[in-house]
Amino acid sequence: MFELWIILVILFLFALSIVIPKRLRSRLAGELSSCLMTRDFDQFDRLIEKRSAQFVFDPFNIDFMKLNAALVKQDPAEIDRRFADFDQCRLNDKQKEAVYYNAFYYYVACSDIAKVKQYGNRLLNLATCSETLKAETQKYYAVMIDHSYADLDEDLARLDQLEGEEKAKAEFLISKMFENQGDSQQAKL
Repeated sequence: MFELWIILVILFLFALSIVIPKRLRSRLAGELSSCLMTRDFDQFDRLIEKRSAQFVFDPFNIDFMKLNAALVKQDPAEIDRRFADFDQCRLNDKQKEAVYYNAFYYYVACSDIAKVKQYGNRLLNLATCSETLKAETQKYYAVMIDHSYADLDEDLARLDQLEGEEKAKAEFLISKMFENQGDSQQAKL
């Protein structure tokens, strides 16, 4: 009988060790997201530094959330520092892909050619980088950095077949290609 109680207590403690962190993680993630949505960066910083956050999120996720906060703040110095900090960490390929992807598009938007090349090359050389992501990265580089418009007709022809985020990305690139071509009227359209 005593052994049955010990087994039940162990099972109960095991269940608690799974349920409590999961609920805490979910609640804390919601609060952190809310802080970013409302641009309450002071509260975000307080929450992310809490011991409970350190308990339920691994260090990469905490640093990645801090990077996202810096991106939302649009603080270039902090963003550069966050990306540089990731360069000093040991990351698995999926983590590298997430960091390099964000860095590539951030520096494309800033027109920082050196960093676009740096993070673009890192992204393209990852084993986890899909062919679709490689093609997208190369296309953004060509349009945004090399000021290419070679695929304009092809992209215009397939625009009607796209939806949602893919269509928005295509429309953005088409606009930039018209701009690269010197046709500001079509770029605005």
